[in-house]
Amino acid sequence: MKKPVLLLIATVLLFAAAVPALGADKAAVDVTFTLQAPAAKEVYLSGSFNNWNPAGEKMTKDENGVWSVTIKLKPDTYQYKFVADGIWITDLNAASFVDDGFGGRNSVIVVKAPGASDNARIDQLELEVATLNASQGGFQFNGYARAGFVMDKDGRQVQGSSQVDGAWSKYRLGNEADTFIENTLSKKWEMDDGSWAKATFLWAHSDNCTGNVWEEGAALRQSFVEMGNLSALNNDLTFWAGRRYYRRSDIHLTDFYWKDFSGIGAGVQGFKLGNATLDVALMYHGDTSGLALQQLILTLTGIKIGPGSLEVDLAPTFQQDDNIGDSGAAIAVGTQYNLGDFFGLTKGSSYIGLYYGNSIASNPNWYGPAGEISSVEENTHLRVLATGVSQINDNLEIQPLLLYQSEEKTDNSTATWASVGCRPVYYFNKNFALQFEVGYDTTDQNDQKDSGVSLAIAPTITLDLGYYTRPQLRAFVSTFIPEEGDSTVKYGVRCETWW
Repeated sequence: MKKPVLLLIATVLLFAAAVPALGADKAAVDVTFTLQAPAAKEVYLSGSFNNWNPAGEKMTKDENGVWSVTIKLKPDTYQYKFVADGIWITDLNAASFVDDGFGGRNSVIVVKAPGASDNARIDQLELEVATLNASQGGFQFNGYARAGFVMDKDGRQVQGSSQVDGAWSKYRLGNEADTFIENTLSKKWEMDDGSWAKATFLWAHSDNCTGNVWEEGAALRQSFVEMGNLSALNNDLTFWAGRRYYRRSDIHLTDFYWKDFSGIGAGVQGFKLGNATLDVALMYHGDTSGLALQQLILTLTGIKIGPGSLEVDLAPTFQQDDNIGDSGAAIAVGTQYNLGDFFGLTKGSSYIGLYYGNSIASNPNWYGPAGEISSVEENTHLRVLATGVSQINDNLEIQPLLLYQSEEKTDNSTATWASVGCRPVYYFNKNFALQFEVGYDTTDQNDQKDSGVSLAIAPTITLDLGYYTRPQLRAFVSTFIPEEGDSTVKYGVRCETWW
């Protein structure tokens, strides 16, 4: 036990000594952003200047329904969007735009130093260079990566993770023993009439933190093409086909995709239904035995209800092989109610999620091999959860999680899983923070019960304030305390980034 404690103490002292106090940035100038949205309840400004925090800069509304905020920015080029009641909105009044990597656009602003030239031609050249306009043949590269080492109290390398038997996820801080990388390369074409096409390819690699990069290898997870703004068809619609991540929602606290319709298929996005938008996709899923099924996924987003907005995935599911039996057709439903604050209590963001599926649609995570489709004829699956990020003040943020799941299986067996936990993050300044994590999971599988508690502390070096700010460098000490058996203590270091 001495080794992890000594490592933690030494790391805290080293980080605290290395991080200087914050000072005022004298080169910054005042920049005002505005949005006309009289029906919105909460609006925030999010961008590259605040690490795309969905509750980064709170805006205020005047009597005409115009939201505004003035912030200080150094002379530079920035990308941004507005977040109105949890919905991301492009500022259409911006002078220029750049692809956001998710089928939409970020607005671009060039902040000039006081006294800089106001020559319109120079301004336009600055924007063209800043946006790297895709019509000039540009590529985009983005991704995610985490890596590090995990040791037990005796100094031996840890290969696995500690979690409760029957739980679908684990609390991740100090409990990840892998190296994982996703690299996404995109190419976009634009025509003179504004129509565009984009190809996206994602390669992923993982290994078990042994240093042997050949142990697990790489996999192609996305390969698809989109086309949009096609004036001869419909300017509002985007068409796509291929293998892609689709309609999946992640809980960062546990690295858990509680809803995921990813697979191989095709779709059309952007049908306007009043203030809401309808997307349609047909997705293919196969299992390890060669059986297959298809899902017709109807997605409604932007449904205004009360202080937030609702999105609904309705997925009729059909078998494609008579050998499955009488299951034939089933239904999956996923809903997510998004709020532009933390459940009306603090600044931040939050949502309530629900997934229900029966028979061959009972699996909420179809991506990749899905197990034996024929063995789930009578299954039902219900999952409900609530999570978000609360910005208590400028220096303290917290992500909590409440989750409950119930399964009824073909053999009349049942299984339940409940999880409650949180990760508070306290920022001493913009470059040093302490992260804490506590989580409790309990399961009941045909009266076979299991439970356990995860605890972790992680001194962290970061570039700026913000729960989702990355890159991060972390040292950690963690423990897992099962209901029965001995507890485990682990320590190590970790990097995590996305771009």
